[in-house]
Amino acid sequence: MKKNLKTRKVAVFFTTILFICIAFTVYSSATDDKYIRSGACGENLTWVLDISTGNLKISGEGDMKNYSYSSYSPWYDDRAYVKSIDVEKGVTSIGNRAFYDCSYVESVKLPDTLLEIGENAFYEMRSLNNIDLPNNIEKIGKRAFAFCTNIESIKIPDKLQVIEESAFYGSYRLNKIEVSASVKEIRKEAFANNMSYQREVYFLGDMPKFDSAAFEDSSNTTIYYNCNNKTWDKVLFNNFGGTLKWSEHHLIKDYSKVVADETNNTITAVCSRCSKSATIKVNYICCPNEVFSLGVSVKKAQTITVSCEDGCNIKYSYGGSSGITIGDDFSGTIYTKISIPKTGLHKLTLKGSAGGNALFYSIFVTDHNYKKESIAATCTESGKDIYTCTLCGNKEEKVGAAPLGHNFEKYVSNNDATCIKNGTETAKCMRCNKTNTREAKGSALGHKPIADKDVEPDCVNPGKTG
Repeated sequence: MKKNLKTRKVAVFFTTILFICIAFTVYSSATDDKYIRSGACGENLTWVLDISTGNLKISGEGDMKNYSYSSYSPWYDDRAYVKSIDVEKGVTSIGNRAFYDCSYVESVKLPDTLLEIGENAFYEMRSLNNIDLPNNIEKIGKRAFAFCTNIESIKIPDKLQVIEESAFYGSYRLNKIEVSASVKEIRKEAFANNMSYQREVYFLGDMPKFDSAAFEDSSNTTIYYNCNNKTWDKVLFNNFGGTLKWSEHHLIKDYSKVVADETNNTITAVCSRCSKSATIKVNYICCPNEVFSLGVSVKKAQTITVSCEDGCNIKYSYGGSSGITIGDDFSGTIYTKISIPKTGLHKLTLKGSAGGNALFYSIFVTDHNYKKESIAATCTESGKDIYTCTLCGNKEEKVGAAPLGHNFEKYVSNNDATCIKNGTETAKCMRCNKTNTREAKGSALGHKPIADKDVEPDCVNPGKTG
């Protein structure tokens, strides 16, 4: 009977534990579900928004549905929760107004399968500071990236032929634009309304057709076009609604012949495209592995990273290999110390993981410019050659001639000999004035006999003859 009672107690205990586990699982599932939104956004596309993480994921195959002012995207009402967007491989288009006014989004990932971005697709995505556009994109709609006020650089895809009207209108922090050789036309106000920030636009191909207002209300903008490309006719240069500066973009490959001017931070060399002598302004001139600082303003805890367009391996002087991590209590400007091991011109991007302004730097790394200083050997020390870099102050030493040894020639007696002991003599080194004292051999004086005087005898003592 006692045994059966004990068995029943054990059974009740494990049953209770089982019910608790089931209840907890059901509660957890219910709790997780309340943070999930999902649905369809195309014939073969679905979307899932996890409000707890802020991630919106688009998956499936094919085109996304187009949305409008009267028919918003299904996640529009929850757009304030969206912090990141992942569009997965298989999606071929992003619909009109898909992410309209998603102003808290900080990161967007797009797949290589993407062919088209619709009108107003990323309109007023004000927290986004970087986006990589896949090279297969063939169309970007009107106002697609208008008022994306934190985007700082953009590379136009290799298959895009037309930059549509107001595509980047009001994205005033967009300070670096690389336009692919495929672009044939830039339409009205495509890059308009940039009144304060420095902007550089690099065209990699022939001169496209510009609308007369392509750069409306844009100042501080420099257009770089490839030298030796005759389609860039200076007669056609215009302000296109803004205030533009036009400059040839030279290509330097033979860095061994570069003349670096550290005072003015310029490099001069022969352009490999047009064979003309070209002078290029850079931010810094340094030597391989020279440590220098680049600064970026940050607002909260994040990781600061430096990337190089040329693929060189950035070396951080402190912090991890992936960047410099800033603590929660930091707000202001952080200077990240880095070095670059490879000579040549490097285009660096410095940015933080939590947003803020990315900065772009042109760094020219030149070989050390050593000035030789020779130090002659002394009596006791070897000679050496000291090489000091006039650019960075780095020093290297090479051992020269062996120590010369002392040269003692003219010894002078110290007049300290005795009858039975040799005296000493001293000489000065002819090179260093060091003195050397040694025994003067054979200098002992020896004894010298002295005769006594005659002594007359007296009454007691006998006399003595000297």
